[in-house]
Amino acid sequence: MSGKPPADFHPEAAAQPDPSDPQCPDLDGSYDLAGSPLAKAITDRAPPDSHGLPILLTFKRGVTSTEAWWVVPRDRLLEWAATERESNPAAYARWRDLVLRGKLAGERAWDRDGYRDAVAELGPPAPVFAGIVRYTCEENWMRTHPQPSTYRADADGDNSETEIWLARDRSGDLLVKNLEFSLKAFHVWGDATSFLRTSGRANWSRIPVQP
Repeated sequence: MSGKPPADFHPEAAAQPDPSDPQCPDLDGSYDLAGSPLAKAITDRAPPDSHGLPILLTFKRGVTSTEAWWVVPRDRLLEWAATERESNPAAYARWRDLVLRGKLAGERAWDRDGYRDAVAELGPPAPVFAGIVRYTCEENWMRTHPQPSTYRADADGDNSETEIWLARDRSGDLLVKNLEFSLKAFHVWGDATSFLRTSGRANWSRIPVQP
């Protein structure tokens, strides 16, 4: 494996380890990742329309795993709400009712996409679930999907697969380890094909934590 981590990459152990997997880091924090390739790779939902307000990808520990949410910072949301209440009280009242209720009324209460669309017509969203992040952990790093990922071929027809691992350092910054492996195809039986990793490379990045 080529590509050593930067000298200042020090994954922090969780202050309160998860008994089910003590090697998992605590990723709790918010990061400016809307529209980034990383967010697209590790979440199941794109960020919703925030009506011009910042929206952050926020990690928090759930009951059985680590969850990702798209969240508008509370102070900016309150500023918008105060302005909207003064300038457009009727629309504000409808928006507030929807956000506090957390679902559509009546028979459409189950329609989560419809609910998000209805909120977006009136104003910025309440926190929106973006997906489950944690699938396995090693040495204070968390792998973000049940990888190996889908095999893909480059322009030369060579196959590769990726793994994305996340950690957090003492400052709260998000550490990203992106592993890419070259694959060699071989036939198992009949038309069945399997792949063997022949080499790998690690790329590293740091995402500053947001206040």
